[in-house]
Parts: sequence; C-alpha cells; structure tokens
Amino acid sequence: MKTAETQKLPETQQKVLDFIHKFSDSNVDYIADGTQLNKLLVFKAVKVLADKKLLVKSENNPVTYKLPIDDAKKPNTSELKSIKTEAKADEKGTNVSGKKSSKTETTAKVEKEIGAAHKTESKKKETISKGNDEVALPKTGGRDTSKLKFNGELYGKGKLVLAVVKKYMEDNPKTTFAKLKEVFPDTLQPRYGMIEEVNKAKKISADRDRYFLKPEDLIKVGDKKIAVTNQIGANNLPPVLKQFRALGFTIK
Repeated sequence: MKTAETQKLPETQQKVLDFIHKFSDSNVDYIADGTQLNKLLVFKAVKVLADKKLLVKSENNPVTYKLPIDDAKKPNTSELKSIKTEAKADEKGTNVSGKKSSKTETTAKVEKEIGAAHKTESKKKETISKGNDEVALPKTGGRDTSKLKFNGELYGKGKLVLAVVKKYMEDNPKTTFAKLKEVFPDTLQPRYGMIEEVNKAKKISADRDRYFLKPEDLIKVGDKKIAVTNQIGANNLPPVLKQFRALGFTIK
C-alpha cells in the first residue's frame, strides 16, 4: 500500500500499515501475530503512525487501530454536485427531473447505502478468508481467539500445531528429523520454521519464546529432542491447515 505519503516510511511501519490496510481494527497483539514482528516494535510503530495521522487509534479495550477514511471512499466532485442538486430540489419538493419528490425518500436512500457499506466492512472484520479455509474473528478487539477441533479436543492455533506434530510422531515413530522437516516444511512459518532442535529453538527465541519449550511439550525424534513453533497467526493458518489435511488429519 505504497503512496507518496508513505513510501519513505521505515520497513516496520510500512509492514504494520499494510497489515492494517488488510485487517482494520487490529490490536497490537494481533498485528504482532500477523506480521511476525516483535510486539514492542509494533507498539512503537503504531504510536508513530498514529502521531502522523496515518492510523486512527480507537477507544476500545484493548486499543485497536485502523486507517483514516480513504479519499477513494469519499464522493467525487461530480457525485457531490449531484447530491447537492438533489438536496436543493428536495427542499423545493421536486427532484432534478422536475417531478415531485420527498426529502424523506432521498434521506432513506442515503441511509440505506451507508448501512450497506458499514455491514460489508463489518463482515470483512469478522472473517478472514484465504483459499478454502476461513478463520472467524471476534467482532471486537480484532484478535483471532477461535479454536479448532482435532482428535476430539479443541485447540488454539499454536497448540493445534503441537498436537498434530505429536500425533504424527506417535503414528510414525521411526521418522527422522530430516523427514519431519519435509512433512512440516519451514515454508509454513518462513521466519522461524515449524520445528527445530531444542538448542537452536532456544537461541532463536532469545527474549521471547517462539517455540513450545516446556519439557512436556518437547518431542523425541530419533536421538534428538525438537520443539514446535508457537508462532502461528491468522495469516499463515490456512496453508498450515491445508498441509495437515493433506496428511490425512481431520480438523474442524
């Protein structure tokens, strides 16, 4: 979403702005999940963008951000002229063609169009669709807290991945680490990968856990112990689900 006004923005701010362009009314946690950026960087970015009036800060709890009204959504000059002409005609009791008209009728028409626009925008916020998979969002807060059912249990996004990898190893105990990397490729989570050896996972995590590292969450693969990423957001969940289903797992 590069414009003359935003083309000189730092990469982090541009990435946040592009994300909010797609998913309006998002909070810092949801933006961090969706962009895979550090939460502190996201917090700083939205503050700067709001100060520059490139984002609008809500009064929700948690606070959400959206774009200002897009100029492209405003009536153009000819539309404004038409509206003004029609309004003047209504005041005289006639429309632009000279026939009798009702001021209430015009008002109702405008209100109907505005209502339809709000309804469409609301629906966009409630559901993110990618391919054949849909991730339902709560109507407020912008964060995806939906759960999916696998093997008789309900899981959030990250825990679902952990459960599926564990199940795969239970069903295929002789699988090597290299083979497991092929089954759950890094392309599903390009920044961190889906699985890593524990020592490497800890180094990558640094100041914030990017993997499930509790002892009970580690998985034995041959002579190694591996950790599964917890960095699964609404933006990369659909391809992950597609891969899981291709492996024969039923997820609802």
